[in-house]
Amino acid sequence: VVNGEPQAPGRTLLHLLKDETYEISFMAKTSGGVGEIKVALKDVNDLSTVFYQSETQTITNTGQTFSMSYSHTGETALDVRFEFDVGLKQQTLLLDKVVLRRK
Repeated sequence: VVNGEPQAPGRTLLHLLKDETYEISFMAKTSGGVGEIKVALKDVNDLSTVFYQSETQTITNTGQTFSMSYSHTGETALDVRFEFDVGLKQQTLLLDKVVLRRK
């Protein structure tokens, strides 16, 4: 425990601290046509535990910036996976400037 926060044992992925809000943003476009994407934060040890999943974002061939926020009201999670869910649709997506930041 450092400054009242538990520390992760060994190597871990992302941490979500209790009662903190996070901003997620990224730029995206398709190489042609229309695409779809969702953002998710999941427990690494139990991928069925989903802390956050965005609505489906529609991606076009014009670059756009997407922003969303998530408030983590559960207990501090010390091993969290950030993922893009692109579904089963055949598509080519270009992503840039991906940010997950605590506010």
